[in-house]
This record gives sequence, structure tokens and C-alpha cells, in this order.
Amino acid sequence: GVTSSTAGLLAPEIARFLARCPEVSFQLRDGASYTLLQYVLDGIIDLSVARTPLNLESVDSLPLGREPMLAVSAPPDALPGEGDLPLEALLGRPLILYRRYESLVLDTFAAHKIIPSIAGKCDRSYTAVCCAEGGLGIAVLPAGAIRMVSKQMVFKTITSEALYTRTIAVRQPDRHLSKSAQAFWEYFAEI
Repeated sequence: GVTSSTAGLLAPEIARFLARCPEVSFQLRDGASYTLLQYVLDGIIDLSVARTPLNLESVDSLPLGREPMLAVSAPPDALPGEGDLPLEALLGRPLILYRRYESLVLDTFAAHKIIPSIAGKCDRSYTAVCCAEGGLGIAVLPAGAIRMVSKQMVFKTITSEALYTRTIAVRQPDRHLSKSAQAFWEYFAEI
């Protein structure tokens, strides 16, 4: 399984794995991290790549990477300053939240005693990007979603450690994996 914001990270790894194991074929299911986790628990899929925050108590997991959240904006609403963006720079700016990370983002603002101006919330990162592109506000997304952003958009890393997410591989702890799924899990453990 793969989420829209991890697909771009996973594709090169699948290519490297297939170069090692050319006899293997694969099937991908895409969906939200919570849905993919449930697919793993229900035995519908063997493995998934997902993004935290996520309850990992009932699965085995392997860390694959760590990514910051980005602020994404259309050029007329260019983001202030040079380089990365402090959280405080978003004060008073209309924000578009990807609902998956709403609690994380709002909790981070609250910890900094900042009341954000929420213009809207979206169920998909792509929708949040489209809203930002249409000038509705600044989308706040994981860096993996940047592959969906057109070249004319402006994006900056938000400099808050609390807004980093982890990409992880998950599987059922007691489930027997096929030979190819086991090989892919072991490949994940190496990277």
C-alpha cells in the first residue's frame, strides 16, 4: 500500500528492489495511511508504506525517512522572507489544512501560543494544493506531497520540529509473508 504523499518516495525504491529481484511483480493499493494500516491488519495487503502520526501498537514497523511540513502558496501570495519559514510567519495568513494533519498542525500552533487563520480543510493533499494554486490560501502539507505542486507554486519548509512526519513500512507481526513480500520487507530494513 502507498499514500499519495509517499508514492513518489516508494517508486524509486521499488525500481531498485526489482533490479535486484527481477522475477518479482507487485500490486499497489493507494489510500490514506489509516485505510492502508487497516488493510494490513485485515490481511488484504502484506505491506504498506504510511506516514505518521499513526497508531503502530498492533504492527511491526520500519522507519524509512523523516520529512518536514511545507507551506505551499501561489506566487501572488508569496511566502515571506528567504529560506525556511518560521511558524510565526504564518500568523494571520489564510491556511489550508490537509485534514490528516489537522491535529498535528493545530497542536503545534497552540504550543507556540499562535492562533492560526484557517481558511479551509481538505481530505486530500492534492486538493489542498489545488486550493493554494487557486489563491485560496497557503496549504500546509508533508514534503512528500510536493511532487503534486506545479512549477509556478512557491513552497518553503516550516521550521518546527513538531511538524516533522516519519515515513514507515508496516506489516502484521505474526502474518506469514510470501517470499517476494518477505524479500521486500528485508529490503526496507536495509535502506
